[in-house]
Amino acid sequence: LDPPPDSASIAGRVFEMDTPVDNLAVVLLDDKGEELAMERTAGGGKFLFTGIGPGSYALFARKEANGFRALRKFTIVGKEQL
Repeated sequence: LDPPPDSASIAGRVFEMDTPVDNLAVVLLDDKGEELAMERTAGGGKFLFTGIGPGSYALFARKEANGFRALRKFTIVGKEQL
């Protein structure tokens, strides 16, 4: 077996109702709410953050046009493979 990587990746998709949202800013926040990185969703609402170390994080997305918002908190422990 290969050892786990030194960092993790976070991938996902953003939906509004049942429709994927393209070109939406998704922000990676640390446990204090400070912005660490921002990615825009691609086709199908897909996004990807790489090089994430152990710690507590949140993902935040907001669509100004209609007030759509989403916040998800999570923790990466050690050198897990996710």
